[in-house]
Amino acid sequence: RPIPANGGKTIEFRKFNALPKALTPITEGVTPTASKLTVVPVTATVDQYGDYVEISDLLDLTGYDRNILEANKLLGSQSGRTLDTITRNEINAGTNVIYQPKKGGTAVVSRSGLDATCLLTIDTVFEAAAILKAMNTPKIDGSYVAIIHPYVAKDFMVANREAGTWIDVNKYSNATKIFEGEIGKVAGVRFVESSEAKIWGEGESNVPSGLAVFSTLVFGDGAYGVTD
Repeated sequence: RPIPANGGKTIEFRKFNALPKALTPITEGVTPTASKLTVVPVTATVDQYGDYVEISDLLDLTGYDRNILEANKLLGSQSGRTLDTITRNEINAGTNVIYQPKKGGTAVVSRSGLDATCLLTIDTVFEAAAILKAMNTPKIDGSYVAIIHPYVAKDFMVANREAGTWIDVNKYSNATKIFEGEIGKVAGVRFVESSEAKIWGEGESNVPSGLAVFSTLVFGDGAYGVTD
């Protein structure tokens, strides 16, 4: 949602809460009491990001490479990855977290409790989908969507292909609109592969020694908002 020109540095999104169930029968000829809309504002302060490459006129005139063209391409790629990471980090700051249990089913309640056996399973995906369904979270084209790192996707796809639960994207019906980077579907969740999925490395935020922790985001429609 864009901010109008001269609209300040604050963006406001407005969330309309669901109306309560109308369980009282109405009487013919009598106007019932009207419900009222309730709106929850969600605000954020915008920041500006940017970069440039310095190229001298001598280099531009004498260099063997097409420096201006290459710089434009690199800056365009940098811009997209930068904005993607800023958005990703905001979403990963959320508090609705499921930690993958250890092999054998031992529950994990914090990032520091994870170990090398905590590999994403279909049971955890079902749990995430169940939480969203229980909150009546609207779906995106009939499914929830997960952003998954290629390393996690490799292990997850292999395990579920062997179990016969994984549906490859090329086996969807022709009417399904495919997301960029989408690789398949399981448990009613469509998986989009991205190398930009969040990774917490060793030494960061309670990451166990010798390990990296990969985030898989599972969300529905209206999970987050961005501005230009």
